[in-house]
Amino acid sequence: MRRGFKISLEGIDGAGKTTQLRHVVSHLQDSGFNPMIKPCRNNTNSDELDGRLLSIIKRDEEMRRYPITDALASAARTLYVDEKIINPHLEKGGVVVADRDIDTAIAYSLPDLQKSYPEVDIDLHVTWMLGVYSVRHAMPDLTIYLDIAPERALSRALNDDIPNERIIFNDQDLVFMQSVQQGYSRLIERSPDRIYPIDVNDKSIDEVSEEISHHINRFINRRDLP
Repeated sequence: MRRGFKISLEGIDGAGKTTQLRHVVSHLQDSGFNPMIKPCRNNTNSDELDGRLLSIIKRDEEMRRYPITDALASAARTLYVDEKIINPHLEKGGVVVADRDIDTAIAYSLPDLQKSYPEVDIDLHVTWMLGVYSVRHAMPDLTIYLDIAPERALSRALNDDIPNERIIFNDQDLVFMQSVQQGYSRLIERSPDRIYPIDVNDKSIDEVSEEISHHINRFINRRDLP
């Protein structure tokens, strides 16, 4: 059976990923697919391995002092979920849509790695983390990166009254968000055939949705070529 595919939405907090997730699912359904949304699995009280790992990552102060260990623990948790849930679904020909995926884990780990190990070039950090995650085709097949000015994203996040699981930033986190964007830029440079950036700063939700549909259609058409 032909392997399915995974589409991910990426971007810093406030970029509009959750809003566009609904559009991606609907568009795939209209195209004849039955997509599965990647489960969030952010329950630190879960007895399963990913829950136990997440509990350590979030609650262990010592872990935060060692960014390499923290990054590896996050990778272990992500790859466990992929091995248990995502890969079996893909191997049966299924389609998965993810609001954040492996690129998030890499981009959000880079600021701490750079701060703790400034003598190491950022590209070496990226190469190392891509190597860790590139096991058993865990990377998405298509990634849509919603590119937004950090100041605008920060304003959206701070004024968002809808309860969700994303981090609500304060003004002091602007530098962090800029560093995360640098990480995304490095990933886009590495994978231009997989990651497609969309400038969402001055576009309506419908305009962004239209661009996303274009990239999905092009991906599906290219995938169907003999």
